[in-house]
Amino acid sequence: MFEFGRKRFHPKFTTNGLASLCANGKDIPEETMDSEWGKCPFLSGDLCEIYSARPFGCRGMVSKEKCSVNAYAVMDEFSLTVNNLLMQCIEHMDANGASGNLIDMLFFLGKDKTGSKYKSEGFDIENTRLIRNQPAKTFLVPPEHKYAIGPIFAEIGGVLSGAH
Repeated sequence: MFEFGRKRFHPKFTTNGLASLCANGKDIPEETMDSEWGKCPFLSGDLCEIYSARPFGCRGMVSKEKCSVNAYAVMDEFSLTVNNLLMQCIEHMDANGASGNLIDMLFFLGKDKTGSKYKSEGFDIENTRLIRNQPAKTFLVPPEHKYAIGPIFAEIGGVLSGAH
């Protein structure tokens, strides 16, 4: 299905890491995607082979067009804001965890009982392409979406006490 050594995107920042940069007035570094890396390795034709178990990052991509048309999701701005908010909440709840390319995460968690250590004993991500998660200190909500996102944030806000 996929090759571990195959080139793929490796994020440098988590969603909460990017929010922190924005809150501190720093420029967001550009992270490039290379179309030659190909499509998601879990796609077989136009169908996702792990659809019922897909991660939230995929579940949140509510595209207005078939992704196969552009090779990416075409989302309206508010859906993107909601998706970012939920991604930040998920990262916040796993602030002691790690993030990265899904393939890298699967290999990391599948080797040498790392998956069972992930929550119980802690783990070392040195010499991996993974990055540490961070708690949410601020949220990526554009001013034009603050009113509309309020009810959603109110529903999940209790989980995120301490974040603003």
